[in-house]
Amino acid sequence: MSDKLLSPRELSDLYQHVYETRSRNGGTRLLMYRPLFALVAPEDPDVGALCSVGNNALTVMPDGTLYPCRRLPIPIGNILVNGLFSVWYNSELLWKVRNPDNFKGKCRNCDLFTSCRGCRAMAYSCSGDYMAEDPQCWR
Repeated sequence: MSDKLLSPRELSDLYQHVYETRSRNGGTRLLMYRPLFALVAPEDPDVGALCSVGNNALTVMPDGTLYPCRRLPIPIGNILVNGLFSVWYNSELLWKVRNPDNFKGKCRNCDLFTSCRGCRAMAYSCSGDYMAEDPQCWR
């Protein structure tokens, strides 16, 4: 479905519009905790979020299967069989994503790397490589 994705320019325009709407309407609560939001307002601490893969979250399915992200369909273990601690500290995929030297393309040397890292699920979806650059990044 990569032909259905917003282009980098379209996503930039959308994120900019969302940011401006929130800024104009102080009472409007809009969460902007996606990695590429960091590109909209790098100086704003309430905008953007580091990709959670290998960083601060996992997805647990009803059968116990663990995924690195709700959008990244690569099973990395099972909480009922392996336990959370074991998967978090022994997953090759998670350790690969934790190492900045493994990133590819423009993500690798981006000055916003520590506040973004791009979306690993989008990279995987479009290239088959979760370490590739985020295809929707407009930088």
